[in-house]
Amino acid sequence: MELLSPLHFFCARRGRPPPGAVRVEPEEIPEPYRSLLVHTVDMTSTLGDFHGGGLHLEPLEVIDEPEQYAREVVLRMNGSRKPVEYGAIRIHLSRLPAVICREIRDARRPLGALLEEHGEKMSSRPVNYLRVTPDRAVRAIFGEGSGDPLFARQNRIMNRNGECIADVLEILPR
Repeated sequence: MELLSPLHFFCARRGRPPPGAVRVEPEEIPEPYRSLLVHTVDMTSTLGDFHGGGLHLEPLEVIDEPEQYAREVVLRMNGSRKPVEYGAIRIHLSRLPAVICREIRDARRPLGALLEEHGEKMSSRPVNYLRVTPDRAVRAIFGEGSGDPLFARQNRIMNRNGECIADVLEILPR
């Protein structure tokens, strides 16, 4: 898997290099980022619990083609513009019920919230943990001027049958 997949795909479409990133071990990630990234439950509920509220999705770019569905997104706190995650997701729609696929295509709510609402069992299988050097685009999304490292994970969301239903890159702000 490409180190910043699936975000690297969106960067290439815009003709910009992806942010710098290196793999790190979980114990190299400082708190509270370690608790927010190193787990096997859904990120939407983890971030909502940590920040004390629900989250909504702000799609930056959506690719909706017969063979793939992907989106670059910012997750924000409900009732505010506060970003709590930036990343990209590639969703394998053929492995999900049609009702969930319709809501995914609406691009209003995070995948984790939709799966939970519809009673779809899922688990997270982190692939890589990363230290990311934010580029200008990432700093603008998070409203940060510094290029201090951020932490992220590449994750696979699996259904109850053990099939991958999504590949995700999740970058957290400071």
